[in-house]
Amino acid sequence: MQSLSKSDRPRLSLVLPTTGNPRSVRRVLTSLRNNAPPSLLAGAELILFLNINPDLPFDDKQMAILVGEVEPLFLATTVIRTDTYHITAETSALAAVRHATGEYLWIVGDKRVFLPEGLALLDEFIREPTAPCAYFNSIWFDQSGKTRGLATTHFSSPTARVTHKQFVISQGINYIATGMGVWIYQRHLLDLDVWQTIIETCGPHFSHVTALSHGMRDLDVLCHAAFLVQIQEKAYHGGDSDEWTRYAKISNTYRHYAWTFGIVRQFMFLINSGIYRFSDIRRGMCSETLVLRRQVDEIYVNVFLQLQMGRTSPAERIKPEEFHEIMQFLHRACPEHAILNQNIEDFYAGLLTDSYTIFWRKFKNLRNIHGDGLESRLLPLVVSQIGGSYVRLHPRGYLISNVTDRDAFLVAYKLLNPPEHGPNWRILREDEFSALATEFTPTSFGELFPVMISDDRKPSARHRMVLFLFKFRPVAWVLSHMSERLKQRLKRIVLR
Repeated sequence: MQSLSKSDRPRLSLVLPTTGNPRSVRRVLTSLRNNAPPSLLAGAELILFLNINPDLPFDDKQMAILVGEVEPLFLATTVIRTDTYHITAETSALAAVRHATGEYLWIVGDKRVFLPEGLALLDEFIREPTAPCAYFNSIWFDQSGKTRGLATTHFSSPTARVTHKQFVISQGINYIATGMGVWIYQRHLLDLDVWQTIIETCGPHFSHVTALSHGMRDLDVLCHAAFLVQIQEKAYHGGDSDEWTRYAKISNTYRHYAWTFGIVRQFMFLINSGIYRFSDIRRGMCSETLVLRRQVDEIYVNVFLQLQMGRTSPAERIKPEEFHEIMQFLHRACPEHAILNQNIEDFYAGLLTDSYTIFWRKFKNLRNIHGDGLESRLLPLVVSQIGGSYVRLHPRGYLISNVTDRDAFLVAYKLLNPPEHGPNWRILREDEFSALATEFTPTSFGELFPVMISDDRKPSARHRMVLFLFKFRPVAWVLSHMSERLKQRLKRIVLR
């Protein structure tokens, strides 16, 4: 590594872990060369961390040419080829960051294309920072380069200041908004020993978010609505689960480990560290492009899927001690789901002994209780009704909206920085709720009652046939070994 004097220490460490795909590396480096203000790169060090897959070909000469094209633009450039192949982006990033020396840290992935508007704002932030951390928005495109114009995060103003904890609670610990490439922060805030501990005790996926949460806590984040980066969709965004299936086999875990036991362990790490409370998780949301759901629903849905897989495959079966830990967490984080939690425990107890008929009857009952639609899944957020108004849990405290409102109040969850007094809602801090003195007197009898919600959909004949086939263990085993394309076709039939 090139040695720098104290006066030449980089202001910014741009850390790029990559598996060495030359097409991806060329694209990300070219976007920086063409779009970044020269002053941004001139004060930065580039750390290219080559995490080469030993099973794939790699061209050293081509990579050297790519680095040589951008090396003069940076204060310093370091290329590191690891001797140990890291199978996850998080473990690769941790190994790469250990070589950083800059005051600020910017970890990026090679599936990113950087845009001039965001880069100009980033340059301003690095030169005159007004917060210890900055977040920038992103826009998505598919692997062919086509975009539907979907932003990752939605703002009500060009910039917003929120605490890091508030950001994660409102956007989700396991979504692109908290991913790599869009966060720049003071390097000392990311404790690498803490990060390593989280990986070892909880699992690698999303561990960088939990590690930064440990360092940032309630420090402010300057959030920009401007796009810094285009996010390229990966295969699993389109339903191809081969990547996750491969990881599960290599790491000797089950398919949905990251979203069940792994994410529960990370939340418990934050709780035991005094950073989170169970009530924070209870009101937490996940938001990304069109997605809006409760954070706990991520766990519930993936527990359901994993239990279903464990019926036919011993390798996919959640271990009893891990299941117990998951359920203890859900009992504390979701007291409103006490009956559902008990039914899940009954379902697990009969996972191998129940007949197919009873197994599928229980499984359908779990899904019905949990709810299939956004509105039904957000109803458990309701903790009070005052006159014709619901009081719901909200990432910032509580949200008050009309009982009859089925849509407008969702904007207050989707926006990163919703106004406290919106057109269809009012947001209260937790301490304000206990002192609430406002009256909400309805003007008619009907204003006291919600519009009835039903998730019942009449399934098609193909839908019923696919579900019927999955009830039989031999058939389910055969279907599980079909090509990924055919499995996705069957999945679309079920979800249609």
